[in-house]
Amino acid sequence: VCSSDLIQMTISDLAEGTNHALLRLSRPDPLELDNVLYITVEARTQGATAIFAEDLRDGQLVSLLLEPSNGTATQMSNESAPQDPKKQEADPRVVLPGPSVESYSRLGVFDLGRVATIVLYNPRSISMDDADRLLEWVRGGGGLMIVLGPALQAPAEQGDNGLRSLIPGDVKRLTRRAMDDRSIFLNPLVDNHPIWSIFERPIREIPWVNYPVFRHWDIENLASQSMEIARFTGSEMPGIVESIEGQGRIVMMTFPYPEPSATAQSEPWSELFTTSADAWPGFALFVGA
Repeated sequence: VCSSDLIQMTISDLAEGTNHALLRLSRPDPLELDNVLYITVEARTQGATAIFAEDLRDGQLVSLLLEPSNGTATQMSNESAPQDPKKQEADPRVVLPGPSVESYSRLGVFDLGRVATIVLYNPRSISMDDADRLLEWVRGGGGLMIVLGPALQAPAEQGDNGLRSLIPGDVKRLTRRAMDDRSIFLNPLVDNHPIWSIFERPIREIPWVNYPVFRHWDIENLASQSMEIARFTGSEMPGIVESIEGQGRIVMMTFPYPEPSATAQSEPWSELFTTSADAWPGFALFVGA
């Protein structure tokens, strides 16, 4: 009888570059061919991250999720930071290293070669030229995360929005449920995707039903190179989508996490983001993505 199981391994203290290893069964089975598996891992220093947001408070919150040790500091790019050393000491925005927070107005002049990962948080629109630059950067090995939220315009109003060439599908409509309707929540579809590795337990054991989603964008006609990582129970629409582009990838969330500052108190999109200690799945989800 043949069966398969998912095995996750953590390899630490790797030297930068190409590393080789082998995995050997402690108790060899009669089929000697697969008693030893050879592994090749390319280890690289984690690159920098840039976060673009309309409201810099939201960008700061995303930065803290990715790098909690940064405290309440807001990171700025080298181009926008003061150059005078005395001003740097006096300016609380230029302190600890970590993700830089940028406004969308700087996307056209931002040096994409400085970072390995970019987060477009709650984007409204970007130019076609900026979208082309981002797509070329992704295909060269960059990682782009798009977090859709209330700033996105309705499909009929989007016009020549460059986001349409980055979103791996067609934005159709906004699904909205009443706050007392808790029937929509995340349903993971790809159990062994690396996005879930941070949980260190089978993803089906996470009680997603306790974290309902009240609003999300409906994405249809997914691109052929895209894969649904999770969808919403209740609407069956994509919740998290990954699209492979050349040597890089785009990960898109069809609802905002964390909650945008403008709606966090009045009209929350979900209960994934709260200050409760029980809300750790949402935190881990964003960091894993």
